Amino acid sequence: MSRVDNRRYAAVNIVLRDISGKRELLFIKRRINPFDPWSGDVGFPGGGLELGEDYIEAALRETEEEVGIKRQYLDVVGVLGVEHTLIIPWLKIGVVVSKLKIVNPEINPSWNEVEEVFWAPINDIIGPVRLFHSFKGIVVNAYIVKNRYIVWGFTKRILDKYLNVIRRI
Repeated sequence: MSRVDNRRYAAVNIVLRDISGKRELLFIKRRINPFDPWSGDVGFPGGGLELGEDYIEAALRETEEEVGIKRQYLDVVGVLGVEHTLIIPWLKIGVVVSKLKIVNPEINPSWNEVEEVFWAPINDIIGPVRLFHSFKGIVVNAYIVKNRYIVWGFTKRILDKYLNVIRRI
């Protein structure tokens, strides 16, 4: 993708690491914010493109801003695709995948945006299942991560589409 006006574009970064022979994904739980349509959700680091950025640049910047993992510790594998959310259908979101160059980078979350950061082995992602999401107050199609976190909506659809690819990277 060439550099574009940022108003209709965003990126998420699926950060992978291999530890003790297991492939893990980095997740964030977003802080509760009435102005954030994904408030309280579990997902991947990401956000809107700044003027002049492409998906990869935005994904790396957002990962550093939200989680604190510095760009030099990430090898970008590529952009798996461009997806749309149901909440904001005109928003095009590039799904970037990167792998850690080191096993345990310093994690320094932006507590303004992120409530929690955690790693989850791919094999510990259960689902998809239908369950009642108590925070959202609705029944959703979701994955259960680490027997505790509900991954639904856009992040669930990314996992549906790309989980087999992510396992092989």
